[in-house]
Amino acid sequence: MPNPNITKFTIILACFTEASGSCKGTSFQGAETRALINQIGDLRKCKNIARSGKVGRPSRQLSSPKLGFASLPRDIADEIASLYLQSSESVYRILYIPTFWAEYRKYWDHSESATTKLRLKVLLVIGIGSSLSEQGSRDEGFRRMVHQWVYAAQTWLSGPLEKDRLDFPGLQIHCLTNLARQIFSIGGDLVWMSTGSLVHRAMQMGLHRDPRHFPAMSVLQAEIRRRLWATILEMVVQSSLDSAMPPRISFDEFDTEAPSSINDEEVGESTTALRSHPKGVYTATSIQLLLLDSLPTRLRILHLLSSLRCEFSYQYVLKLSSEVTEACRAYSSFVKENEGSGIRPFHLNLLDYLVRRFMIPLYCTFASRARMNPLSYHSLKVSLGVSLALLSPEPDEGFSRLMAGRGWFREGIRDLLKQALRDMISVSMERIRCSETNVKNHMFWSMVMAQTEAIEADNPCEQKVAQSARDSLEFCHGLLQTRAASASLPSPNGTGLTSTKSWCLAGGLRIMAQMKVLIAGADIAGNSLAFWFSKLGHNVTVVERFPCLRTTGLEVDPRGRGIEVLRRMGLEKAFRPLAVPEQGIQIVDSSGRRRAYFPANNKSGQGRQAFTSDIEIMRGDLCRLLYDATKDRTKYVFGTSVESFEEKDSSVEVRFVDGKADRFDLVGTDGQWSRTREIILGPGAVDSVYPLRLYTAYFTIPRPIQEGEEYIATAYMAPGNRGIMTRKHSPHKIQTYAGCKTESERLKNAR
Repeated sequence: MPNPNITKFTIILACFTEASGSCKGTSFQGAETRALINQIGDLRKCKNIARSGKVGRPSRQLSSPKLGFASLPRDIADEIASLYLQSSESVYRILYIPTFWAEYRKYWDHSESATTKLRLKVLLVIGIGSSLSEQGSRDEGFRRMVHQWVYAAQTWLSGPLEKDRLDFPGLQIHCLTNLARQIFSIGGDLVWMSTGSLVHRAMQMGLHRDPRHFPAMSVLQAEIRRRLWATILEMVVQSSLDSAMPPRISFDEFDTEAPSSINDEEVGESTTALRSHPKGVYTATSIQLLLLDSLPTRLRILHLLSSLRCEFSYQYVLKLSSEVTEACRAYSSFVKENEGSGIRPFHLNLLDYLVRRFMIPLYCTFASRARMNPLSYHSLKVSLGVSLALLSPEPDEGFSRLMAGRGWFREGIRDLLKQALRDMISVSMERIRCSETNVKNHMFWSMVMAQTEAIEADNPCEQKVAQSARDSLEFCHGLLQTRAASASLPSPNGTGLTSTKSWCLAGGLRIMAQMKVLIAGADIAGNSLAFWFSKLGHNVTVVERFPCLRTTGLEVDPRGRGIEVLRRMGLEKAFRPLAVPEQGIQIVDSSGRRRAYFPANNKSGQGRQAFTSDIEIMRGDLCRLLYDATKDRTKYVFGTSVESFEEKDSSVEVRFVDGKADRFDLVGTDGQWSRTREIILGPGAVDSVYPLRLYTAYFTIPRPIQEGEEYIATAYMAPGNRGIMTRKHSPHKIQTYAGCKTESERLKNAR
């Protein structure tokens, strides 16, 4: 009897091979089966489409030897080339700048006759420089063109070896290509392999031996060789760390000395002797020399990390760490001492990245044991400090653009990481909304975000993290309730599944399915209601008869439970900076002399009462805050209002003043003067306002605050049941309140 498993596998294999076109046999005799195989064969069209799409990729075709700038203007190209020379070239010394500018001008003057080497060199310089320019950051077409140049250079390097490629222009192109691949993430994870080839070529040309062994060599050539070898060594250690692979070179394998501390214009073809500047003076090779100072330590770190037999010694790790720290202090002091000499924050940021990051994998093994072994706490502390330093670079426009790339600094971008964290929270929310029942992910990422924001604001972390956990669980609980109610739930008698709009749980808790909610009025109450309904997953619409968000009004005081509500909304952090700076209120007589003073109460969040509290805010600011917190998940319609409505069996039919109509599950109203509330209550209902015959008019007056003047409210109680008060909430104007008590029927009916 044949093995059934073998038979089944044979059928699967035959089906696969015939459908994919690998053979055209007659294994399947049945007409229906044969038809299915023919239909499956249509899937080969997908493969053809995929192949045709891949043909267009730069890596799948030889780049044209006529690659050029296309429509890039000369002045922009000049600017981008200068950016490269001022930034990347000052760190990775690849070019001799006077020679490059001469070749650059030659290319522009005779681009059609330019050699492939010259063309590639110029294009790569422009391409790398574009990562720091506005042109490269906003022009997608230009970025694609730069990628074409990098692919063309890699194709040229990967071609059959010719002797004319084993020269300095060839090595320069190789270095520029590796640098571009890292910056633009073009096979960036394979740069270690390309760097190995680069080292082999350089050693084949003798760059690993110091020029003193070649007496006939000119001073200029000797200096270029030393610079290029130092650059190649730096690329070796960086690519080794990125790929977690051995560096494949040691200090026993070369004796090339460090380049001289000079500027490019100080050495030429006719130079017979060099006079190096003092170490503390900034020159064109200073950054490279600072990197070389720490290279032996970083190379030892890489050998330690990649060793398969060497045991980690904590004392040795501390020694290496101390050497890296000393190197960081040295270049930081150098940068500070040479501010204004051509050195910029860009250089310090790049030095930090290229040197300091070696300490993270060095301490990683010990830092991971910090919870179990208190002796490892230092490792955790150092790792955290290094990480924070890399995530908080000095402000620099060019470095910011470099960070926005997909290559080098993709892991060092704080704001983008925070946005990614927000995206993860959003994804976990959508998963719960759809089918996920595990709320731990949402709670965990919410806690991470809360701790991040607390550290940035220098606030205590514990409370913020605990609060975020509670808010997350409340939110997820609401999502699960909504989803459970809208799903098909078991009938009480257990005989099957029924679809119901509400479901009574144990204890009398009734869960409502997703509702379509209408709120009349985009005011504080309306926006707050929209916040909570939308947070529970309901479909919310807010209509406002004003043509835009109405942000008029003066100070409001959400004291006591209002502060707790803002906390639960997660808006307290955004609310606090908007609070008015009023320090208290003074009562004056008719001559303006102070008769009483009541300071602001800074305990208002605990329910204590005072005329002025530390959490008062302008009504418009609070309204805007609530609107911003809800606008992404709530539909706002301005310039209309409710004209009438009629309650049906399962919904409310609402007609608007603009003639439109719609059905809703729930209609909410906003404000004590709401006309929609009057319609709901009907004629003869008790008025929601009880007249006290007290009336206040308020307005603002443009008046800059005077020097030495404090933010103190001033009130005067005048005879005849009258009063006036001024308050300050900004440096440019004051609030004025005029009040009285009267029996006037005109005022009574004014509303």
